Amino acid sequence: MIQGNLESDDNDDRDVKHFAGKKRKQSDLKICMPDPRLHSLLNLNPAIERERRKFDGQAVIEEVRQNPYAARALYAFEKSRHSCFPIQMAIMLGASTNVVDFLLSVYPRSIGARDMYGSTLLHSACEFQTPFEVVSLLLERFPGAITEKDFNNNTPLNSACRCEPTPQMISLLIQRNPDAIRERNKEGMTPLHSACSYQASVEVVSLLLEIWPAA
Repeated sequence: MIQGNLESDDNDDRDVKHFAGKKRKQSDLKICMPDPRLHSLLNLNPAIERERRKFDGQAVIEEVRQNPYAARALYAFEKSRHSCFPIQMAIMLGASTNVVDFLLSVYPRSIGARDMYGSTLLHSACEFQTPFEVVSLLLERFPGAITEKDFNNNTPLNSACRCEPTPQMISLLIQRNPDAIRERNKEGMTPLHSACSYQASVEVVSLLLEIWPAA
């Protein structure tokens, strides 16, 4: 199943809501139709390593170059049962900084995108062990993402602690939002709870305890 998305010209003075909750200009609304070829390139399951290895970032770049509006459409990815913009699925599949930077240049507003679970691009990067450089890039482009929460009230730090994070990743997230170490999600779990429950490394657990001994 492939979804469409309304795109607009920025030169009109009527407002419509954007997916990130912002207001947009509306004039000649265009339906950004998903590209079947781009859908095929991204229709992989990021939770399965052999599927992630099939991801071809350069092929995604080449396809979007031919059809830039395809990057602005919402897609339903059947293999992962996920609905999101192409950039979010690319991040979940481990896209490099070159791929992410290119997709952001094609559709800058996608930096504020959320998926069907309320996850931002930063949440997805933390949850799927995206390269550290990609996380840094996302924080550079949208610093406020560090305090955003998904529909389960997870901060990016809490999301990261469930997914075998590196100490370097945890240090960066805490540096950008020190208060997140005390935040609880809807299940009442702090980042330390998540790290322990999902068997994070001893180094990560030790780092969390070092920063908040009272935890």
